[in-house]
Amino acid sequence: MTRAHVCLLTLVALLMVAAGSLGTASASPPVQWAHAAPTHLPLGPAVGQSTPPPAVYDEQIGITYGQDFASIAYNVTAVAQVDSDGYGPAYLLNGLTDSGYWYQVGVSYDWPYSNGGFQPGFAMNFEVFDTAQNSVFPAGGGGGLDNFTGPVASGDNVLLSLSFSGGNVVMSVRDWNTGTTGREVYAAHGSRFVGLSAASDSNGYFTGLMTEWYHVNAYYGSQAEVTYSAKSPVGSGIMWADEFNANTMALVFGNTQSVTFSSPNQLQSFSSNGATSYADSYRFITGALNTAALTLSFNVVGGGSSYAPPVLSYTLDGAAQTATLTQSPTTYYADKGSPWQVSSSLPGSSASERWQTSQQASGTADAAAQLGLTYYHQYLYSFGYSVDDGGSGYAPPSVQTVQFGASVSLASGAGYWVDAGSSYSYSSTLPGSSASERWVLLGSSGSVTGPGAATLVYQHQYAVTVLYSVVGGGTPAAPALNGTQGGHPLTTPISNSTSYFLDAGTQWSVSSVLPGSTTQERWTTSQTTSGTASASTGLSMVYRHQYSLTARATPEAGGSAGITTVWADAGSTLQVTQTANQGWQFGGWNGTGTGSYSGGSAAATVTVGSPIVETVSFNPGLQLSAGSDGAVSYSYAGTSGTVPAGTSTTIYAPAGTRFVLQANPSSLLYAFAGWAQGANRTSAQVSVTLDAPTAMQASFALNGTVVAGAGAAVAAVVAASAYAIRRRRRAPL
Repeated sequence: MTRAHVCLLTLVALLMVAAGSLGTASASPPVQWAHAAPTHLPLGPAVGQSTPPPAVYDEQIGITYGQDFASIAYNVTAVAQVDSDGYGPAYLLNGLTDSGYWYQVGVSYDWPYSNGGFQPGFAMNFEVFDTAQNSVFPAGGGGGLDNFTGPVASGDNVLLSLSFSGGNVVMSVRDWNTGTTGREVYAAHGSRFVGLSAASDSNGYFTGLMTEWYHVNAYYGSQAEVTYSAKSPVGSGIMWADEFNANTMALVFGNTQSVTFSSPNQLQSFSSNGATSYADSYRFITGALNTAALTLSFNVVGGGSSYAPPVLSYTLDGAAQTATLTQSPTTYYADKGSPWQVSSSLPGSSASERWQTSQQASGTADAAAQLGLTYYHQYLYSFGYSVDDGGSGYAPPSVQTVQFGASVSLASGAGYWVDAGSSYSYSSTLPGSSASERWVLLGSSGSVTGPGAATLVYQHQYAVTVLYSVVGGGTPAAPALNGTQGGHPLTTPISNSTSYFLDAGTQWSVSSVLPGSTTQERWTTSQTTSGTASASTGLSMVYRHQYSLTARATPEAGGSAGITTVWADAGSTLQVTQTANQGWQFGGWNGTGTGSYSGGSAAATVTVGSPIVETVSFNPGLQLSAGSDGAVSYSYAGTSGTVPAGTSTTIYAPAGTRFVLQANPSSLLYAFAGWAQGANRTSAQVSVTLDAPTAMQASFALNGTVVAGAGAAVAAVVAASAYAIRRRRRAPL
């Protein structure tokens, strides 16, 4: 191919790419692509119509390195492979010097001639281009093709080498299996082979590796695996693939991919239009691999900082490999059928803290696989428990917590790996608990923030079940249950037939009087209302509606009622009696409240319909006595009377009654002598207010004035009589 052809080919490729004509429909901006210059085909023998026809479609799969080399040497697998027309590929090492010359050396199989047909078997390829895209070696035109000094078999490991020596560039090959060699020398233009930041320079030259294959028609298939390898690593490169028609210079396709080998042994893949290649820091592989692609990544849940990334162990080309995973999906190639394994615990894990995955972290590289491994930050934790107030028949609790992001139920015990930051909660009651006896959790839930242990307490409890009813009506509040629950005082309104669990061995009590009761109305029970929670207890409480019945005396000194204050069932009938003290007399009843009694019956009969107060009144007695020589008259409250001489009588009247008393002598011979009691002993008429039993006795005596007058009169009569007698005696008869 002439220089003009090469320039035109490059220009056409650039124009077609700019127009978006890459053989595939795409709305994406075109990729700026200048493919590598073609390796010229040897002219070959002069033949007529050849079979097969000439190969005009040049497919190139290569890698361009970005670093400089003083010399380049790569081993390549000599693979015997042909297309349907019998044409095979060339495996080429390329070096672009710092003076712009391009050197090629390689090994080919069934390499085609320019006019059709091919050189059978393996041969050495070589060619040199100057700075103007002219093929300057071999001098006769066309690509250089030499026979080896001996046999080369398919699968042999062949060294390709470009080196500066004695002012020349030595292009050599060597079959390590058979020792056969090939060698060409051309004048050195430059002193080193240079790397590029693009796939090729403006001439299509580059430093790197290329598998090149001419086909009769446009080709989109895969090739057999061919491996290039070196002892010294490279840091980066550009993988690329293209195909063009060598006659029309039309580009069929062309694509590139930059790669950086941060993990030296990790193969990175590239594909375009059926062409595939792989590369790491030491190898470049074209064609379909006998490997499986493992696309792996990892992430950490739950934080922490002292871990390191997981390590992948696998086999590639029969050699053990390791790679450190990243959090971005990365593809690793392993020999098909070989085992691979990723550490299930991250480096940095310890006996009490770890980063662990529950996923399958190993397998066999049978086919392509994609796996994102999730590692959970976990702590080693123990879950213990204890029981207060004993009992028997219970079993250990279960614990709800989180392992590997999922809720799990664990038996209490030691040595569980639990996700960092996760919560845990114990079963609320121990297995073996029933409706009448239980062991209930007193503690609370918690979180796992580090290695450690939890010990939660269960309280032994018995059920107290209360059924209550009210007799006699009314709407009181429910009775209250008092006890101890969970070590704390409990007071709660009772709901019928509800069980209340109380701590074993503690005291309990139920309201003996219902809430809502007052000093005058209540609902009460006479049943046992307290006990000890030593077994399951069932209570059936009956509360009776009662009202207060109060009986009192007025004045209190007058006597007493048969009761003071009692509680009586609503609707019941009772009789209240009274007793008068000496000097007093029952006066009557005055009652208040529904069903009370007011009247003069000695015993008050009441029907209790509300709080009742019965007041019994007592009347003090006024004892009036009249002496034998006079009488006593009295009057009070519109009533009057007389106590005859020599008699006495008692008059009962309400306390505070005012009496008017009058002592009356029986004749003029007698006069009032005074009262045995009273404030005024000299007045025959007195006023007495009756507040307590009182005795008033009127005394009479001879009237001194009347008696004295009568005596004088008698004396005068006697004297007159005596005088008369004396005169009679003196007068003569």
